[in-house]
Amino acid sequence: MFFLFNYIKPLKQRDGLWRGASAFLLNPFSRFTRYKHSKSLQGAWPSKETRFQTFRDAKLQLYPRFNPSLKPSFSIKDIRKSYGSKFEKGEHSQHKVSICGRLSRLRVFGSGLVFADIVQNGDSIQLAFSKLRFPDVEQSDCMKAVHCLRRGDIVAVSGFVGTTKSGELTVFVDKKPTLLAPCLQDIPEKLNITKEYSKKQCLSYLVNTDTADHIRKRFQTISSLRKYFTEHDYLEVETPVLSRHFGGAAARPFKSTDIHGSPLSMRCAPEIWLKQLVISGFDRIFEVGKCFRNEGIDATHNPEFTSCEIYTAYSNLEELQEMTVDVLRFIFHQVNGSLQVPNSKLTLESFQSVSFLPALEKALGEELPVIDESDHCREALRHIFNKLQQALPQIQTTSKMLDELADQFLIPSFQGKPTFLMYHPEVLAPLAKSQSFILSSRQQRVSLRFELYINGIELCNAYEEENDPDEQRRKFLQQVEKKDAFPNEDIVLPDEDYVNAMQYGLPPTAGWGIGVDRLCMLVAGATRINQILPFGDLRYV
Repeated sequence: MFFLFNYIKPLKQRDGLWRGASAFLLNPFSRFTRYKHSKSLQGAWPSKETRFQTFRDAKLQLYPRFNPSLKPSFSIKDIRKSYGSKFEKGEHSQHKVSICGRLSRLRVFGSGLVFADIVQNGDSIQLAFSKLRFPDVEQSDCMKAVHCLRRGDIVAVSGFVGTTKSGELTVFVDKKPTLLAPCLQDIPEKLNITKEYSKKQCLSYLVNTDTADHIRKRFQTISSLRKYFTEHDYLEVETPVLSRHFGGAAARPFKSTDIHGSPLSMRCAPEIWLKQLVISGFDRIFEVGKCFRNEGIDATHNPEFTSCEIYTAYSNLEELQEMTVDVLRFIFHQVNGSLQVPNSKLTLESFQSVSFLPALEKALGEELPVIDESDHCREALRHIFNKLQQALPQIQTTSKMLDELADQFLIPSFQGKPTFLMYHPEVLAPLAKSQSFILSSRQQRVSLRFELYINGIELCNAYEEENDPDEQRRKFLQQVEKKDAFPNEDIVLPDEDYVNAMQYGLPPTAGWGIGVDRLCMLVAGATRINQILPFGDLRYV
């Protein structure tokens, strides 16, 4: 009777007597009843000195060197896979297993019985410590050691796999646990997401399994990305992160102090380097690496980010589209087992394509002028802004105004289905091959380029590379003229070394880049980029 009272008392305090009693009668070791309800587990967290003294009293060695005999014989994941449906309720195997991990929850039922959960690499299983399973001469010492343990302690245990009478898979420990590392700080049940989440990132993974799952999915995604390209005969390469050139992107770089009299920049993109490797005869290459842009932080942007870029000689835009769909579906099957986007109604079953200028004209209800960097074009675009009562961007270049109109009127319409936005005006892609098309009775210079949007977020960018050195020099000079007219505009800076390398011949090449952090957000169902960065965004590192 005393045992039953001690069991129900905490449930009465927390959830009501009848609810607690019914839970006990239906399933005495269910997850519902797993609350700390021993006096030894309640109250203030003991001091370091107090804990160390209890360990010495229980003859538990502190911070021992790891003994190979303690090495886990199976992972918890493998134990669940091998034994999860093997036993009837109350059955046990004769197979002994060893486990190392962190204790999460402890439930004490008097001096002779303790249940605990142990977590290893994100998987958990129940442990049962019963004095009846320890050798007679060791029962007292073993249970004394067990009662020293707290939530968060890292231990090694061994025992037999079986199930409780309620059917829960359990390791029944038959040997004194080995303390590998004590937890000297109380691990809270919850963290304040806004105030503590990023500042205590390692703690957040112990408390919130969802945050740890996001990080696991991040690295599974990157691993799958590499696997896909490696299996398709791409060679993974590395290019400089710190150099005199910061890469082929219209962005503001981080600049270093001078080294040997030369100012250096952290790269904004590896594009220029990778295309020089294609010129050198590396026909199928990719790089996964860090890039840096000295810009703002928001839900989808961080100044330090990971990108993946691939370059394929003798390929074109249509083949890149097919590859994009294929690689995304491959990653989703590898990591999630389906094409469903987590926390969304969206799937990767089908994609749509729209052409930039016709789609933008339809969204605006206005005809666009011939798109170039002329004063006439900029004035016509300002007129459209005024007519639509939209605020003009601070820097009123053609490219900035087109981006703003697309962001406000076109891209929001892509929410229902993954969308390829194709054939951007030439002014938006100075490194891409371009052609003239007749659109809305006007001859427009458009790039052979696409961007992929999923859930309204730009995920990847691809185009056929400009391989005519004279054309590339002309486009670089247009960028310089734009910078002269608008000094605060970020442009793709001319790179004469690259143009000179092009003189040796760049084969017809298709280039593709994806924001790895945004891809990880999509795969994990995260809503903010800091949720899939191991230590949060730049504000917290």
